[in-house]
Amino acid sequence: MVAFVYSCGEEEKHIQEQALVKRILNGDEAAFRELVTTYRHYLFQTIFAIVRHAKDAEDLSQDVWTRIYFLSIK
Repeated sequence: MVAFVYSCGEEEKHIQEQALVKRILNGDEAAFRELVTTYRHYLFQTIFAIVRHAKDAEDLSQDVWTRIYFLSIK
């Protein structure tokens, strides 16, 4: 039963993420800020695990968010 509840929660999260991406692609800047708020720590930690330098990880994270933003407004 626990696995079923977890599975449903993951599916709901996926649906919410898809809706968030659609809002971003439709020009909703608040949705982009929500994306950044939700994933900025995860992105930083992932990059930091590779580069092992906080300042570089910050710079690279900013570059990633900038690229995502400009790709989404095409």
